[in-house]
Amino acid sequence: MEKTDVEKLFTLLGCFYPNARQLRNKNMQVAWCLALEPYAYEDAKAAVAAYARKNKFFPDIVDITGKLPDPAVDTPEEDREKWPVIRITPYLQKLAERQANIPAQALALSLVGLQTWPEARADGMSWPDWVKAHDAAAKQLPPTWSALKQRGLTYAESGAAMKQAWTDFWAAHGETDRGIP
Repeated sequence: MEKTDVEKLFTLLGCFYPNARQLRNKNMQVAWCLALEPYAYEDAKAAVAAYARKNKFFPDIVDITGKLPDPAVDTPEEDREKWPVIRITPYLQKLAERQANIPAQALALSLVGLQTWPEARADGMSWPDWVKAHDAAAKQLPPTWSALKQRGLTYAESGAAMKQAWTDFWAAHGETDRGIP
């Protein structure tokens, strides 16, 4: 976004907040210019309008940038509603890579027919396809702590049920008991 675009935004903000002292502060405009540089003007204009519909006070820059798609991620127009998911994907991928380094977890996934994320990525599988395959394969794994808690089990009962479920899982697949991954 250019300086002239930020000036247009401040003109728009002046229509919404005519008495805001921030409008007269040139340093504020410079700061907004810096913060909004990687964004498109139309996106920022829409975020300002959306903010003004619900707030009677002049926005902080984060109130506007927080509603904008992450400029570091090339987000197609039709995926704009999904951008928070797109922003978290790299962190989920790193978590999946770390989990692949836990031998029992990698073995459990392979026993239900799923590659670890690093293996699948090396074979050319996309992240969304791997997540779908993971969700399907996870149904074949013993239940999680939260699933057991939702069944109304106490913490101790959940722990005992988890241990037994994983012991049975390893035995059913001809493996020695490797505990809960």
